[in-house]
Amino acid sequence: MRSVFNSAISFIFLTTVMAAVATFPKAAHSQTNPIKLCMANLISVHFMGNLILQEVYQNARIKVEFSPFPSNRSLIMANEGYCDGEVARIKQVTKKFKNLMIVPTPLLEIISYVYYRKGDVIKTTSWKDLKGKRVGIIRGEIYAEKATEGMNVETVPDYARLFQLLHIKRIDQAIGLSIPAFRALAIDPRSNVISRLPMPIFRAPLYHLLHKKNATLVAPLDKVLKAMEKDGRLERAQKRALNKLIQIETKVSE
Repeated sequence: MRSVFNSAISFIFLTTVMAAVATFPKAAHSQTNPIKLCMANLISVHFMGNLILQEVYQNARIKVEFSPFPSNRSLIMANEGYCDGEVARIKQVTKKFKNLMIVPTPLLEIISYVYYRKGDVIKTTSWKDLKGKRVGIIRGEIYAEKATEGMNVETVPDYARLFQLLHIKRIDQAIGLSIPAFRALAIDPRSNVISRLPMPIFRAPLYHLLHKKNATLVAPLDKVLKAMEKDGRLERAQKRALNKLIQIETKVSE
């Protein structure tokens, strides 16, 4: 079932990018080649970020292409300059990946929750409450990797594996982003025995990243984002991206 979802994501990704590039007006920054952005494949928030950025770049009259990689590799490739930037991350990644600069206006927000087996007594309200517990996180989700440093952590490549470990009691609690966790549980028969705490353990804005060689693009892209935020176009773009993701979910689960 995961392969069906991944194929759907890949198909929508390729068709939407091709359509967007084909309809871009002439670039306004003496641009001869499209801006190439790295993105994390199989990560729902990057799928959404991809769709939102197509509108942002189109409004900025800049051609854009996307290159998918595993999550960590996407950051590495962007930092090394193989790509001109990366779709979106939390601000703190620039402390480690020093060649990357943020576009100051947030692109979207991530919200993360603690997931657990129904029937377990869970009193987690902060990261420090996870000490002494067996905790599962997703590889490449830097906020969780940083917050659980020094803890008993099991790192896995995807949400299907994360919830499998929770189900078979290899871990006590799992940390996951709301959208991809929802996606995974929607097609997982184990979902009826897994619940989440009502309050997020983490939430943060995600910022579009550019390699420092493209520093001159930060201001025009931020100007577009600010304008889109002010007149509501950014919120509408976020909702359209989420609806597109949900449509894919519905088709996969049918």
